[in-house]
Amino acid sequence: MAGSTPDTQAPTAPTNLTASVISGSQIDLSWAASTDNVGVTGYDVYRGAALVGSSATTSYSDTGLIASTAYSYTIKAKDAAGNSSAASNTASATTSSLSGNLALGKTYSASTTWSASYLGGKAFDGDVATRWSASSGSFNNQWISVDFGSPATYNQVVIKEISFPRVTAYKLQTSNDGITYTDIAGTAGTTIGANKTINFASVSSRYLRLFITTASNIPNIDEMEVYGPSGTDTTAPTAPTNVTAAAASSSQINLSWSASTDNVGVTGYDVYRGAALAGSSTTTSFSDTGLTASTAYSYTIKAKDAASNVSAASNTVSATTLAAGGNLALGKIYSASTIWNASYPAANAFDGDISNTSRWSASSGSLNNQWISVDFGAAATFNQVVMKEITFQRVTSYKLQFSNDGTTYSDIAGTSGTAIGASQTVNFSPVTSRYLRLYINTASAVPTINEMEVYN
Repeated sequence: MAGSTPDTQAPTAPTNLTASVISGSQIDLSWAASTDNVGVTGYDVYRGAALVGSSATTSYSDTGLIASTAYSYTIKAKDAAGNSSAASNTASATTSSLSGNLALGKTYSASTTWSASYLGGKAFDGDVATRWSASSGSFNNQWISVDFGSPATYNQVVIKEISFPRVTAYKLQTSNDGITYTDIAGTAGTTIGANKTINFASVSSRYLRLFITTASNIPNIDEMEVYGPSGTDTTAPTAPTNVTAAAASSSQINLSWSASTDNVGVTGYDVYRGAALAGSSTTTSFSDTGLTASTAYSYTIKAKDAASNVSAASNTVSATTLAAGGNLALGKIYSASTIWNASYPAANAFDGDISNTSRWSASSGSLNNQWISVDFGAAATFNQVVMKEITFQRVTSYKLQFSNDGTTYSDIAGTSGTAIGASQTVNFSPVTSRYLRLYINTASAVPTINEMEVYN
C-alpha cells in the first residue's frame, strides 16, 4: 500500500528445538513457534551451516542422511518482508543403522509387568502408543529383553520413554543363554527421555536387555529399537499415486498423494518442483511455500526406503498460486439465481469457509443455467478466480462473467470450462468491473459451490 512503513523487525528466534532419529536416513525436528510484529511466514532449517530446507510449520523431516552419522541443526524464523531471526538453540542426533529394526517380531521378557496390558513385548512392537510398565512398587533393577532367536549383530539401540520419563540409571546388556548377561561397554547412562540413541561397537548375541538400575517411579518404556550394520535391501518402493495439488495462497501450494509400499518399509517421500528437490515429507502430504504469486508450478513425488532405494516418479500435477492482494470477494454483497433454502445462500460461497455446512446450493430441480455473483460495491480489478466444489462435484460446464450494472453480463475470455472439482484456479487478463458472476451452464445434479475467491 502506498505510504506504508516497511517492516524491518525480525521474528524472535525459535526455541526448544529437538531432534529425533527416525531411521538410518531421517531425523525429525520440532521447535516452539517464533513471534513477529506482523507475522511469521516460515522457518529455514540449517544442518550445520548449510540450509537444507524450509517449513511453514514447527516441524521438519530431514531425509537422505547417512546411517550412523551425527548431525546438528539450528532453525531461523522469517517473515513476509524477508527479515530472518537469530538462530535457535542447536540440537543434535545420530541416524540409525540401515538394517531395519531387528527387534520386531521376536520373543520378549520382562522382570515384572504392571498387568497383561503392559507386557514386555509392548516395548518392541513398533508402536509408541503402547508401552511396557513394571509392576506396582517395582522401581529399581527392572528390565526388558529381546530374544532374537539366533545370534544377531547390532551396534545401535533407540529407547523411547515418552509417557513417563522416570529412569535415572540404566545400561544395556548382552547374553547368549538368556541367563548370564554382560554389560555392553559405553552404554550406561542416566535419564532416557523421549528419544535416546545409543551407539556402540558391534555386538553379536542372541539376547539383548535394557537393565534399569534406578528410577524415580515405576519405569515405563514406550519403545526399544535395535539396529545393526547395513543390510542388502535393493528393492525400491512403488511410485506414489493419486498426487493432487491445490493452491493455498499466493505463496503456497499443498500436495497430497497415496502411500507407496516397500518390501521393508517406506521411510519418506521427496517432493520435486519441476526437476528441483523442493523438500521431503514422512507423511503423504507436503506444503510448498515461498512461491511467487499467480505462477504455475508442476510437481512429482518419489518414495524412498531406509536403504536409500528411490521409487520411480509419481504422476505429474500442476497448480497455480493465488494472486497477491487478498480475496477481494470477502465482505461484499452476493446474489444467486436460486437457493436450496435459507441455509445455503449465495453468501456461503464467499465467506472464506469451505466446510460442508457453508456452501451455496441451487434450488431443488435447478441443474442448468444457475449462477452466483458478487457485488464489489465499486469497480474492482481482478485477474484470478478460485472455485471450490468440494462437497458435491456436479458442474459439467461453466464460465465467468462480469458486469457494471448487475443486469447485463459479458463473458470473460478464456474462463469457460467443464468440471470444477475440489479446487479450480482460473487465470485471465485483468478485468475491471463492479460485478463478477460464475455462470453454470450445465450440471449433473443440483450444483453446489463451497467457495469462490477473487484475486488481483
